Amino acid sequence: MSERKKICILNSRLMLGGIESVLIDGLQVLAKEYDIEIICYLDDISDAVLAALPENVKVTYRPFGKGAIAKLLAQIPVLSGQIYKKLLGKGRWDYLLVLRPFLLNAVYAKRAKRTIYWCHNDSYLGFTARPLPLKKRIVKWVRRKVYRKYDMIWTVSDKIAQEMGACFALNNVRALPNPLNCQSIVLRAQEDCDVFFDREKTNFIMIGRMSSEKGFQRVLRFMCQQVLPSHPDAQLYLIGKDTDSPRLRQRMTQYGMADRVCLLGPQENPYPYLKQAQYLLCPSVNESFGLVMLEAMLLGVRVITTDTVGGAYVTQNGIYGCCVPNTDAALQTAVETYLENPDAYNCNLEEARQWAMKFDISYFGDRLMKLLTEE
Repeated sequence: MSERKKICILNSRLMLGGIESVLIDGLQVLAKEYDIEIICYLDDISDAVLAALPENVKVTYRPFGKGAIAKLLAQIPVLSGQIYKKLLGKGRWDYLLVLRPFLLNAVYAKRAKRTIYWCHNDSYLGFTARPLPLKKRIVKWVRRKVYRKYDMIWTVSDKIAQEMGACFALNNVRALPNPLNCQSIVLRAQEDCDVFFDREKTNFIMIGRMSSEKGFQRVLRFMCQQVLPSHPDAQLYLIGKDTDSPRLRQRMTQYGMADRVCLLGPQENPYPYLKQAQYLLCPSVNESFGLVMLEAMLLGVRVITTDTVGGAYVTQNGIYGCCVPNTDAALQTAVETYLENPDAYNCNLEEARQWAMKFDISYFGDRLMKLLTEE
């Protein structure tokens, strides 16, 4: 019997989140044929994520070299090889799979026969303007040199693969859309939860971390100051990291919305809550994919999102959800329009569900294995 091939996955952390959810789904496929080691340089490792990993996946915490200088050198092409060799240890693998953009220079460590960057962002957009300022042109040139060191780059959609390839003049970019474990999501959505939404009200939900790119703050501003006060039957629920912080609770009290904005915090199983809502708000300022939108479609929840790369792709430019210009005013108008006329946007929920089903992990596995072995 031939020896199983080895994969090293280099990541910063293993906390509950979009990238880690996709990684877990991918590992369920890869672990059947490969021995896998995940190396994290930060010790943020969630017990829930560890419990979800297949048995033959090893997780190692290995911090960068000490000091700011070591971390700086690790980000400089060519000079970073020794730093990443220390981070990766003495291991040798058939494949090195890099998950975060600030780990890209790990390719210079030469610890694997093939190196792959699994790209989950759309940062190439910062380099598409013409003419580019001198500083941007230098950064773009450096990135192109690093990207070309990789045997392959995977992105989350055909659109990003095409545009990233064109931006950096690459021919090694392929699309690997994020998967849904549809059966698991539907089953988990039927589990009990500790909060029951009032079906007599119009319930909006946002799921994600309270970071600037996710756009939570701009929604809270117009929802608390304008929409909720003028629509007493509307309710807003928040799920995700820092959505139950004392500071945020204090702000809701100051707005007079403590009973209208329900702060649910991070949830290992958000699906029973999501299923009870009529609308998912995905107000990202930047979004490369937006898996939660597909999860909402799968559970029969309407989507309101912004015209980001991910928002446009997942809704197919408004066919399977409401996709509005990426402004506060457009988002507010969409929410108010739905409150005043629930049929204002004619989205077929069954067609949206069928679209989400196309991302099922059963298709993802075949695509992943094909890309991994592509010459």
